Amino acid sequence: MLWTEKHRPEKLDDITGQGKAVREVNAWMDSFRAGEALFLSGPSGTGKTLIAEIVARERGLELQRMNASDKRGKDQIESFSRVARTLSLFGKGKLILIDEMDGISGRDRGAVGAIADLIQKSRFPVFLVGNDYYLQKLRPLRKCTQNIKLTKVPSPSIGKKLKGILKAEGIKASETVPGSLARWASGDLRSAIQDLQTISQGKGEITDKDMEILGFRERAASVYDMLPTIIKSGSLNAGRKAMWDIGLSPDEIFWWVEANCHLIFGPEDIPDAYELLSRADLFRNRVRKGGSWRLMAYMSDLLASVSLHRKHPKHGFVPIQMPDRIMMMGRTKGKRALMRTAFGKMGKHLHCSSRIIRKDYLPYLKLIAKKDRNFSIDGIELEKEELKMVKGA
Repeated sequence: MLWTEKHRPEKLDDITGQGKAVREVNAWMDSFRAGEALFLSGPSGTGKTLIAEIVARERGLELQRMNASDKRGKDQIESFSRVARTLSLFGKGKLILIDEMDGISGRDRGAVGAIADLIQKSRFPVFLVGNDYYLQKLRPLRKCTQNIKLTKVPSPSIGKKLKGILKAEGIKASETVPGSLARWASGDLRSAIQDLQTISQGKGEITDKDMEILGFRERAASVYDMLPTIIKSGSLNAGRKAMWDIGLSPDEIFWWVEANCHLIFGPEDIPDAYELLSRADLFRNRVRKGGSWRLMAYMSDLLASVSLHRKHPKHGFVPIQMPDRIMMMGRTKGKRALMRTAFGKMGKHLHCSSRIIRKDYLPYLKLIAKKDRNFSIDGIELEKEELKMVKGA
C-alpha cells in the first residue's frame, strides 16, 4: 500500500503546513452561497485535492468528482453539471470537485464556459483544483470563484511528518535523512513521502547512503527561500548561512537584497537598511574596480547583518521581486553572448581585450557603419548576426 494513502490525514487540522488555507476554506464553507466556487491553487503535493476530500467527509457531504483533464468537452461537462443540481439518492448534500483544471486544453471550446455555467446553477459547493489560478484560459472563471492559494510545505514541517511515518512504520533512520529528503522535495510533501517509501522498502534502518538510489544530492537553496532569512532573521549567523546556501555571487545577492528591502522593512527602518547597503556597495565597488578581494568579507557581513535593522517589520505575505538588473540581463543574454563571440574574434586580430574593443573600437565602428551600409571588417570572419550586432550594438 502506498504510504501517501496509508498515512494521509483524517482531519483538516492534520494537514501539514497549510493552516492558513484550511482556515480560509472553513470560513468559505461556513458562508457558502450558491453560484460561487472555491478555486484551490498551488504547487503539486501540497494537499489541494486532499482538502476537498476531507471537507466533504467532515461535513457529511457526498463527494462528486470530475477530472477536467479527462472530461474536456463542453457536452461532457454539461452532462456532469446535472449532478450539481440534484440531491443525492439519500438526500445528503454534495460537494462538487473538478480536479486538474490546468489540463483543460485551449482547443476545448466551451469547456471553461460550461464550468462557469455549472457553478452558477449548482445548489452545492463547487471546488476547482489546479496549479495556476491565473492561467489565461481560466480567466472567465475568476468572476465566480474565490482563490485560496496553497504554498509549498516548509521543509521543517515535511521533516517532522517523515519522522512520524518512520516511527509508525518501525524504521530507524539516521538523524539527517528526514531533513535531507524534506529539502530534496522542495515543498512537495507527497513526493517526499514517496521517496521515503522507495528507500525504505525491505529495510529496518536507512542511512544517507540509501538516498543515492534517488539520485540524491543536496540542492542549492532557492533565492526565494533564503532571501527572507537574510532580511528577516535578526541574526548575523543565520544571514551568513543563508548567503552561503543560495550559491549566488556576492554581486547578485546584493542586487536581490537591494531590490527587496523596501518591501519587507517598515518605513521607520528603511533609512538604516539602505545606509547599511550603501556601505556594502562601497566595498563591492572597491573589490570590482581595484581587485581588493579581502574586502569582500566586509561587504558580505554587512549584507548578512541587514536584518538587525528590521525593528518595525511589515506583516503579512510579501512576494519576493526579481531585481531589475537581473531581469535585464536575462532579456539581453543572447545579445551579450553574440558580443562576447564577436569581440573574441576581433581581439585575436587586434591583440587586445574585449573591454578595449568595446571602449575604444566599437564607437568608431558604429560611426563607419552608419555612413557605409556595405561596411565589413576585412580579415575577421564574423557571422551575419555578429556583424549586425557590431553595427548596431
